[in-house]
Amino acid sequence: MDHGIHLLSNLRLPSRSQASVGLLITMFKAGSLFGPVLEMKEAAQRIGEKDYSTRVHVVSTDEIGNLGENLNEMAEGLEERERIRDIFGKVVDPGVRDLLIGGELKLGGERREATVLFTDLQGFTSLSENRAPEEVVGILNDYFRDMTERIRANGGTVNKFIGDAIMAVFGAPMPDANHAANAVRAATEMLALDSQYHGQNLVTRIGVHTGELLAGNIGSDERMEYTVIGDTVNTASRLESACKNLKLKLLVSESTVQKLPANLGEELGLRPVAKVRLKGREGPVSVFTVFPAIAQETSQ
Repeated sequence: MDHGIHLLSNLRLPSRSQASVGLLITMFKAGSLFGPVLEMKEAAQRIGEKDYSTRVHVVSTDEIGNLGENLNEMAEGLEERERIRDIFGKVVDPGVRDLLIGGELKLGGERREATVLFTDLQGFTSLSENRAPEEVVGILNDYFRDMTERIRANGGTVNKFIGDAIMAVFGAPMPDANHAANAVRAATEMLALDSQYHGQNLVTRIGVHTGELLAGNIGSDERMEYTVIGDTVNTASRLESACKNLKLKLLVSESTVQKLPANLGEELGLRPVAKVRLKGREGPVSVFTVFPAIAQETSQ
């Protein structure tokens, strides 16, 4: 094609004929550009729709070819970024992942009011002793999957797994005016789930507490972890531990109950249980649970 255009350009013709040849060359070039330009337009549209596997054919080394190469490189970069994003979202909670990728979190933290939910599995240590490690991991993975779904469905963030325990936070990293209500809803939904996993009945105990905490990236410039720390976290953990002595599956602190909408406590069947003494607390703490059956009488 380029050779033909070169021959036409060098023909010695009358001026009127030369004008016609010039128009012919322009039209010829325009026709040869139409296909690649249309392909790039359609590719850009697919990339805009997040189809990052899209590529265009590059058949020349001119400006159009360079544009095609740039479009392919952009698609490859976006595809790699999406792959990293997916992997990252399996290592940390997706909400934390998006903030980290967006560069919105720095080393350090901020004080905020939030609600922490702690879970633990009753009798899981003895269960683990009688099963192969691979089977234990399979049970835990299925259990964590279901618990995590209920936490995220109610706006919570799974901060970490600690053995067979889960630590979740509501109201961080993203602010949530209804963090207390969402945490209590998540807890009741978690307890309502089928407790049979691989033929094993799993009993979950949950503690929920609301208060001020420090939320942010803790660690060093080389290695950091997004987490929440403070007395609020410790109290939620100790409430979960107190479930055993009271033979209950759920304990909610008074500070959490005070943040609930007026009708939610009645809707969920929240009732005061007792005042319990917790490590690190000067006086007894008023605790609540849900009635009738969902949080009652664990077997151990």
